[in-house]
This record gives sequence, structure tokens and C-alpha cells, in this order.
Amino acid sequence: MNSINVILLSELYSIHSYFERLVFALTKLEDLTQTPSCRRLFSDTQFEIKQFFDNNFPEYFEPNELEFQSARFSKNIKNYFQFFEALTNLPFPSKKTKEILVDYINLIGVLSHNIHNYVIKFTPYDIEYPRLGLLKEIPQTSEEDSLENALKFSIEERDIIELENALKKDSQFHFLKLKREEKYNFFIHEAHKKVASKNFEGALQDFIKAKNYQETAEIYNLIGWSHSLMGENELAKNFSLKAIKLDDQYGPAYNDFGSYLLAEGKTKESLIWFEKAKNCPQYQNREFPYINAGRAKALMQDYKSALEEFSYALTLAPYQEELHDTVTKLKLKIDENGLFRSNPHI
Repeated sequence: MNSINVILLSELYSIHSYFERLVFALTKLEDLTQTPSCRRLFSDTQFEIKQFFDNNFPEYFEPNELEFQSARFSKNIKNYFQFFEALTNLPFPSKKTKEILVDYINLIGVLSHNIHNYVIKFTPYDIEYPRLGLLKEIPQTSEEDSLENALKFSIEERDIIELENALKKDSQFHFLKLKREEKYNFFIHEAHKKVASKNFEGALQDFIKAKNYQETAEIYNLIGWSHSLMGENELAKNFSLKAIKLDDQYGPAYNDFGSYLLAEGKTKESLIWFEKAKNCPQYQNREFPYINAGRAKALMQDYKSALEEFSYALTLAPYQEELHDTVTKLKLKIDENGLFRSNPHI
């Protein structure tokens, strides 16, 4: 099997797994699957797949084999994937095979979108989107682009052509990695712009889109941060812990988790996490855990220790004017015995 078909088969697996998750979510709710709207959704889905096979492989399937049967629906989905897997693994797959495979991937993308919209509307389930590579998100209209509508996915012919050219230079891995990094950075940039304009829900959606392209400790922590901006502290903490589980050397996750604890009034506990953040090698803004530890110690009225934390932060970020002001105020308020005068205010 040539390299392009290996990659396409991987994309098929990604979209098919997504499709299976959606169908499984609906079939778990037996009462829902008996409703006319759900049965119609399944029937329409099955009909589209049947037509696809009738048009491309009329000699392979019996006329009624793909007709809708609720009990066999999930089993049939696996059969579809196995059929294409076997077809793609033939010793000399043709150009036509590749074209049919791409058409089928895009069909499953459309059908998944329809089912996911139904899942969002009628169930409590939050279904994870497929991993993206050649498979990419289709831009939606302003009316479609909302929390009530699922994302759309497909493979574009121009990306396949670009990949085939890259394969000739034996650089397919590099090509896909660059594509993912490009999208990842784009959505993070868009999310930060929305945070600046206080569109926190929009920022969250962009961070989630970035995660579809690269699953990193950074993006989990940013998703948590966006939840914290909306006052959802428990969700924020959960995502910080996911970031730590993915990469236990990523400092911002420890710092942010400590910040969420500090906001909850768990001051002593927060200090444990700020210390963990200080010791992490991966931290661009190393002053943050020292600043937060200073805030915590000031709240505990351990003002001398607070001054030490803020002073060290200042050595790491001497350009921060606010830090200079904080250190100056602390020093002015400490008397000769190292005690604060009455009513300290930092």
C-alpha cells in the first residue's frame, strides 16, 4: 500500500471513530431511538451510505443488505470501515480507489455533522471531535457557528495534491506536523483576541479547536483558564490537572491550579502548587508563581516572606512596573523590627 493511502486510511479511522461515538451515544438512550425524529435520522444516514455503496460497488452488496435495521446499525458501521480497510490494503490500489475513499470520508463527515447536531440538541453527551490531519474543519456561516451547532469536517483535494507532492520528497510527517501547528497557533491567537474583548465563550471554542490539531499541556491549561474567566473554577482546575498529567514539567499548569485554589480561599494549599511551579523547567514567565506566592503570603500576613517572593519575582521580570510599586510599598510599610504598621494595604 502506498503512503498516501496509509494516511487516508488513518483519516478514515479518525472520522469513523467519531461517527461510531456519535451513534453509540444515541443508541444508549433507548427511549430516544424509538422517537420518529431519531429513527428518521438513522434511516436517512443509512440510506446515504447505501446509495454510496450502490453507486460505487453495485456488485459487492446484496440489494437489501444496507437497509436500515436498528439492531444491526452499529455492527454495519464497523463493516463499512473493514471493507475500506481491506480495499485500501490491496497490493496495487488504483487512483480510483483513492478517490472513492476520499468521497467516503467526506460523506461520513457530513453524516457525523447531522448526528452531532442531534446529539447536542437532545442529549447531555459531550462527544469529542476527531483528530485532525488532512481532515480539517469546514468554515461555517455566522448562523451556524454557535455552541448549538457541531463542527464540520472534510478532506480537500488541494491538500491531497499538496501532500502527494510532499511525499515525493519523503516529508509527509513534516508536512502534516506543519499543517497542524499552523492551525493550532492560529486558533490560540484568535482565542487570545477574544479574551481581550471579553468574549470568553468564543475564546473557549477557539482553544478547543486548537486542541483538535495538537493535544498539549499548554492547550489544556488554556481551556482551563477560559473556564476560570467564566467563573467555572472546578472545570478550570480539572483542565489544569489534565495538563499536568500530560506533561508534569509544564509550570503554568501548577501555577494556575494554585491560583484557582487561592481564589477559593485555600491559601496554604495554593502555596504547595506555586512551589511546584517554581521548580518546573518549562516556564517562560517564571515570575508568576513568585508573584502568586507573594499574594498568598500577604493574605496570611506573613509580610516579610511576601516581600521576598515579590523581590525575587522582580529579579526575573525587572521590566514590570507594577512589581516595582508592590515591592516599594511593602518596604515602606515594614518598620525597623520587620513588622507591618497598622492597616497594611498592598
